[in-house]
Amino acid sequence: MYGLYPRKGTIAVGSDADLCIWDDQCETVIDNDRLHHSIDYTPYQGSRIKGWPAITLLRGEVIAEYHTLCGKPGDGQFLPAKKRPRSKTQTPTEAELARLGVPDLVE
Repeated sequence: MYGLYPRKGTIAVGSDADLCIWDDQCETVIDNDRLHHSIDYTPYQGSRIKGWPAITLLRGEVIAEYHTLCGKPGDGQFLPAKKRPRSKTQTPTEAELARLGVPDLVE
């Protein structure tokens, strides 16, 4: 959708190897202080959930294990989205967004 394939969105030779291994049995309560984002709140604060990322890999290197961040600032890399030509066939999601009046995200 964002023109990042095949670098992102697939497990293949030449792709980035950004993967998340999910633990569907881990139970936790969401706490903004444990989240790694640049926002000072989450609407999910205090929510009890089941399922959590066990290991997160960035370009094949472990950057997070459960609630412990192993990466460091600068490990990530900004990739600008690329415009792609519109397919002649509208997907069901695109049709529903059009029905709702949501503007096109791609050209």
